[in-house]
Amino acid sequence: MKHTFPLVAAILCPLLFSACDNADQPLIAEGKTCTIYFRRDALGFSANEIVSPMTAGINDGNMTIGGRIKKIGPEWITIETMRDGLTIPEDVAVPKSVILFITQQTGQ
Repeated sequence: MKHTFPLVAAILCPLLFSACDNADQPLIAEGKTCTIYFRRDALGFSANEIVSPMTAGINDGNMTIGGRIKKIGPEWITIETMRDGLTIPEDVAVPKSVILFITQQTGQ
């Protein structure tokens, strides 16, 4: 029993520190298609409303925006998107402070 902690530490420490090697690398890449999910409070939902994090819309309102990531800056993400009724794409800058999370297909 005395030797259990050093053994566990010896196994886990390399795993923990290897994850830190790429800590400053974005997991979401520019040029790929993504869906941005907005924080519910940024859209005006109260804290007592239960909303699934993967919900795309409520009451005919979008809670997401999708498109191709053009630029990832320190405070903004710019995506190229096609809204309904448009014939040409438009750029949309989304502040990171309103983002709940971003999904991106890994096979792209």
